[in-house]
Amino acid sequence: MKKLWTHMLYSLFPLKKIILRLLYCKMIDILEFHHRYGKLFRTRVPTFGRDLAYHFPSCDLYIAAYGNEIYRLNLEQGRFLNPIKTNSNEVTCCEFNPEHQLFTCGTGHGHVECWDPRTRFRVGTLDCAIATYQESNIESVPQVTSLKYKDGLNLGVGTSCGQVLLYDIRSKKPYLVKDHNYELPIKSIQFQPGKNIVLSMDKRIMKMWDGNTNLGSAPSWCSYLDNITEELEETSTPQVYEDFQFVTRAELEEIGLSDLIGKPFVKAFMHGFFMDVRLYKKAKSVSEPFARHDYEKKRVQQMILEKTDDRVKSKYKRPTVNKELAQKMQEQEKDGGLLKDDRFASLFHNPDFARNKESREYRMMNHNVARLDMDKKKKAKIMENFEEVDGGKPKKKENPAVKVAKQPKFFEIKEGDSLNDLQSSVNKPKKSKLPLEERIKSLESKSDSIKYNSSFGAKEMTYIPSMDDKAKKQKQDQDEHRKTRAKLRRSAHKITKHKIAPMWKSTN
Repeated sequence: MKKLWTHMLYSLFPLKKIILRLLYCKMIDILEFHHRYGKLFRTRVPTFGRDLAYHFPSCDLYIAAYGNEIYRLNLEQGRFLNPIKTNSNEVTCCEFNPEHQLFTCGTGHGHVECWDPRTRFRVGTLDCAIATYQESNIESVPQVTSLKYKDGLNLGVGTSCGQVLLYDIRSKKPYLVKDHNYELPIKSIQFQPGKNIVLSMDKRIMKMWDGNTNLGSAPSWCSYLDNITEELEETSTPQVYEDFQFVTRAELEEIGLSDLIGKPFVKAFMHGFFMDVRLYKKAKSVSEPFARHDYEKKRVQQMILEKTDDRVKSKYKRPTVNKELAQKMQEQEKDGGLLKDDRFASLFHNPDFARNKESREYRMMNHNVARLDMDKKKKAKIMENFEEVDGGKPKKKENPAVKVAKQPKFFEIKEGDSLNDLQSSVNKPKKSKLPLEERIKSLESKSDSIKYNSSFGAKEMTYIPSMDDKAKKQKQDQDEHRKTRAKLRRSAHKITKHKIAPMWKSTN
């Protein structure tokens, strides 16, 4: 298929089955929609066009043109929307990020501006002219002539002086600069998928080069350099931040410095921030005035423990936190197990790891242990009703070698209690919730049904036999059945009331 153009073709953008072309000339600004069978639609752009970019989620066509505005044409509504205003007099190229749809445009002043298409606000700016000045000596300010995203983070920028800059959009400095050495503007940049190969093209040549920043393989006459460079790459010197303190966002809120986020006093790093140690200590002393007193107290306790290290120690070191758990582990494992493992040392010494037995999570995870604790509490409540009686102990031990037999312990009931009141603590709260009427009925039923009388060592028991629930229900059903049958029964007294006369007495 051949097409003849009367004007210079400046940019072409495929849109599924429809091909979108931008025609640029000195005097004419034309935007045409073409199909394979011919032209579909033609419209004009307010100023001379430079590049096209299509936003698929909103069906908006972004047109980079001469001037400080980027025009937006909505293909669904068929009308122009409010343009985006940049800080430059000319926009040379534009590109959308394929991952998160960040709109990026290059300007004539060597800047790259990033915009959020949802809010149409500028979110960042890259100054590529400074990086170009540092790499080569040029007289004029270079323009950004091409843009291309590799993925969500890596961006390739081509300049008018023949240099290609690779950026991580999280940084303002390029991690690699490649020069074509022809001082011609870069027309296009492409990334080969699956490999780290970059293709850059200007008016004269197209270069294919590796996007990595390493030196590459050494020549055959000095192959030993490969071993040296590999050893240098493996030995990395860690950075030591002696004058900085690492803090998380929660720690910043505790010391009252959360307002410094985003300012030069606090630098974002990993999941937290770096800040000056002097500022951190001053804010810490203001927010926690008693922190030094607590530290001195802990230090004194530590010094006392260090002095007592010379004393005779037991086989197992007694923990200060989670004593019951440690005792249970000692009984189960004779070798010590977790108690001797340094990785779990804080579990038995750091109070932050203490288990709260009253919490709901502990009772759900250890319901059997919680039940045993409840049984112990019940027994303790029952024993509160008894008092220990002195059964007559020897005043002095005449001979310590002679073993004294243990005397039995006697208990007596406290005043105001009786044997009938000594019931389990489970039934007590249930009875306390019953109304007064039901309590009186239960007392009357007990007194009528069972009685204990004792005289001269004899015991007599009288009771009133009662039917169980099943027999009562069966008897009640039988009574109801008899009543219903009596209502439905048809009486025969009318039939038997008048006697039938004999045959010989019948009259015709």
